[in-house]
Amino acid sequence: MFHGHPLKDTYKKQPSFQMIHLKGDHLQSEYSGLKEALTYYFGTEVILVFEKPDYAVVILSNAKEQEEMLEEDQLSEMIMGDFLVNISIFFGRSICSYDDTIKWFKLEKELFSNAYKLCPKKTFQAYESIPYVMVENDNDDMLSKRSLISYVFAELEREEDLFSTLKIYIASNFNASLAAKRLHLHRNTLQYRLDKFIDVTGMDIKKFSIAAGVYFTLMIKESLKN
Repeated sequence: MFHGHPLKDTYKKQPSFQMIHLKGDHLQSEYSGLKEALTYYFGTEVILVFEKPDYAVVILSNAKEQEEMLEEDQLSEMIMGDFLVNISIFFGRSICSYDDTIKWFKLEKELFSNAYKLCPKKTFQAYESIPYVMVENDNDDMLSKRSLISYVFAELEREEDLFSTLKIYIASNFNASLAAKRLHLHRNTLQYRLDKFIDVTGMDIKKFSIAAGVYFTLMIKESLKN
């Protein structure tokens, strides 16, 4: 990934994976202990690769099975407590398309970098960083709008019904009954679409910070149509 080489077929056996970016001073000197701690935290073997002494990427296979473990700031607190390093962590979304791995790796790094400049904190979820990017960049030089749309909506990019559902649901202040009424949908149909989005991306649209990033991206998508 770091050098732009395609992944070998042996890495494509898992149905999905997730990239978790770690940024912190002198992290590489703690490689062995850090990898052991990450394996313990996730309950499965992980791949830990350093691009720089202060920047590493964790590859977590079959990420959908690990969603419950990626809450709040538990991981950053554990690492800071065990290794006494100040760390920030970016949780990328669940990825199923291995052919786009290099593209998404670079985009996630950019999202992380831009969000961290404006709001240094311990933990970022992928979609939480999108509003920061919109503030930092008023053109397409740093991040392609179309690439961002593809990243946010994953394999659901052509499902137009889903876009209107997400937009109305967020605009209805996460009130499923109200959103279903506005969309003229049965509430179960609305819930099915929301669950499908969460299942494919690994991002919980019911959380405001994530929904805000989705809503920003929907606005970008509409602006490109116009």
